[in-house]
Amino acid sequence: MNKIYIALVISVVLITLACQQQNNNPSVSGPGTLNADGFILQSARFTSTISSTANLLPFESVFIKTPVEGNVLAIHFNEGEYVNKGDDIIQIDDRTWKAQVKGLKAQLTSAQKELNRKKELLVIEGVSREEVDRLEAAVQDLEARIDELEVSIDLAAVKAPFSGQLGMRDFSLGAYLNRGATITHLVQSEQIRVDFDIPAKYASYLQIGQMVQVLTNTGQDTALARIYAINPMLNTSSRSIQVRALLKNPNHQFIAGNFAEVTVSLTESDSTLFIPSESLIPELNTHVVYKLQNGQAKRQDVEIGNRTATKVEILKGLSAGDTVLVTGLLEVEEGVNVTIRKIKEDGAL
Repeated sequence: MNKIYIALVISVVLITLACQQQNNNPSVSGPGTLNADGFILQSARFTSTISSTANLLPFESVFIKTPVEGNVLAIHFNEGEYVNKGDDIIQIDDRTWKAQVKGLKAQLTSAQKELNRKKELLVIEGVSREEVDRLEAAVQDLEARIDELEVSIDLAAVKAPFSGQLGMRDFSLGAYLNRGATITHLVQSEQIRVDFDIPAKYASYLQIGQMVQVLTNTGQDTALARIYAINPMLNTSSRSIQVRALLKNPNHQFIAGNFAEVTVSLTESDSTLFIPSESLIPELNTHVVYKLQNGQAKRQDVEIGNRTATKVEILKGLSAGDTVLVTGLLEVEEGVNVTIRKIKEDGAL
């Protein structure tokens, strides 16, 4: 009698637990039926983009160095000021070279007269050919020495190679500068080079003249830059392509040497299909969704394209008008009956 009583108690407990479990699983509304939210695929306009971190570089930048050594005779610039191409920067003392040129020119005049006189004598064989050749060589040597000194004199007047803003200097008037010593830094920043890399698989989407959006790391300045160069060589370590764009910067709101975020538009389509990202089930070597077909769940492999924060582009496997399951994906099985509780709107993505 006790055994029968114990068996009845266990049966009641098991039935109670089964009822509680069914009550705790609201996605099941009846035998073999799944309640779930759905999403109906519709064609929509979609712009595919990619972002990359960029370096902002001056369009032109050079450290102006002394081409010849000597004492600084004059300083023609103020630190930080804007200069035009050809403006004087500093003057190296060239007075000794100018004096040497003056003396050599006097010697050249005398040697040229002597050479002319000897050539006249050569006609009547009053002098040897060797003597005339020696005088011609002397004249050419004097001319070469004068040319060399005049080059040094020209280099001693250091000028701006292009228009731009000057940096600082670390010397004073009268200082002796060795050849190659840094005078100052010259930067042209009315235009900025935007230097960035993108994965090589996107290289075919880029073209010269394409516009990209540039956003500073502070998020305060945004502008458009035009691509003007694409490196033909792939970076073998990162498998990326180097791209350069030109950004007009007349108000100097972008600072050379800063970082920025670049957004590149890759493709635009008016017939893109996309689904909520939570409806996609990643599996080994594939992606799966469950779509509604004749009131039942059907497993469907899909090929995906671009992603955003909330949606995934569908390239193959689904068509406009298909309904995919958004919830209930942990319980869903192939062929199970499905009742759609709510259709998720496009605007919720």
